[in-house]
Amino acid sequence: MDLRYKYFGAQVDFVIDDMTVISKAGHVTLVDLALSLWHVEGRLASGEDAAFGFTEDHEVIRLTGPGLVLTVQSSLRPGSARARRQALIPELAAFREAVYERLVDEVPGLAGNPVIQKMRSPAS
Repeated sequence: MDLRYKYFGAQVDFVIDDMTVISKAGHVTLVDLALSLWHVEGRLASGEDAAFGFTEDHEVIRLTGPGLVLTVQSSLRPGSARARRQALIPELAAFREAVYERLVDEVPGLAGNPVIQKMRSPAS
């Protein structure tokens, strides 16, 4: 629980079109974000809609839409963005892998942690 919700605060910039989905002006807990996006990745790959939130606040990001194009909306901010489903999935996977690599480079002992190992697994 601590690894997911208390440690590894990071600044992350996630932009689709001109919409800032996550701004690096704030901090997110990196393990929580990576694992949340792992679930999003799996749902999108299955053709489903997906959503993820943040431990730090009440915002929820929704990725919805049938077919090839998703609409991305925030529960707190106006506007929306559009992204191709098949373009977003590999970007999410690359982010997840980059988080894993960075964490185990910084703290090698994390490589054996089952929560951290999920970041290396294909989304399901």
